[in-house]
Amino acid sequence: MTRREYFNQLKSELKKMDVEDIEDILSEYEQHFAFKLSDGHTEEEVAAKLGAPQEIAAQYVLEKGDVTGKPEDSWTVRIGLFFASIGEGAGYLLLAGLVTLLAASALAFAVLGILLISDIDIAQIIPPMPYSGAVLLGVSCLGLALVLALCDYRMVMQVGQMIKASIRWHKRMLSGAQYPPLPWGYHLSGTKANVFKRTLQVSIVVFVIFFTIGYAVLATKAGALGFWHVWNWFVR
Repeated sequence: MTRREYFNQLKSELKKMDVEDIEDILSEYEQHFAFKLSDGHTEEEVAAKLGAPQEIAAQYVLEKGDVTGKPEDSWTVRIGLFFASIGEGAGYLLLAGLVTLLAASALAFAVLGILLISDIDIAQIIPPMPYSGAVLLGVSCLGLALVLALCDYRMVMQVGQMIKASIRWHKRMLSGAQYPPLPWGYHLSGTKANVFKRTLQVSIVVFVIFFTIGYAVLATKAGALGFWHVWNWFVR
């Protein structure tokens, strides 16, 4: 069964059983389909794994009826989910801190790179060095800033996907209806994945090459591998 056939039949069954919020339900399954297709599965495989549309629609009818005695609706499950939410919240706070740290680091290296290239020294934070070496190090800083920014973007998307998957899991546990699970991992696909990968690769190459050349230039001009000692970088 193709994707269109599956959703046409599911929509028909939901209407036949007088299920509410049909569009929201279809949207949930559309997301699941999209994630599975991005992982390389065919439409027929995804449809077969989800189950018959009649069975899915019947689950939503059960949800509206008597749910007494269902383990999903028991207080034990609710209490367990409450404590699970606390643990998840703590984990998300830690991840949010890491996201903030990456963003701040990317911004700091971007500003440093611009200052080195433009030969601007604010509050004497730029140590003395030949301008040729400063330009090379500045470009390397911009490359590193882009690497950190891309990693930060990837982490933000990952955390967002984890939150969506967690909400879906809680919803599945509390509801009698069999909502399709969402993957916990964020997947880039198609052109977006290729652009991200190439940009990251180029950024890493720029950082490594310009840092290496910059180091070599500064070491040559100073006549020492530890050129920072020659120009007293850490002496105030």
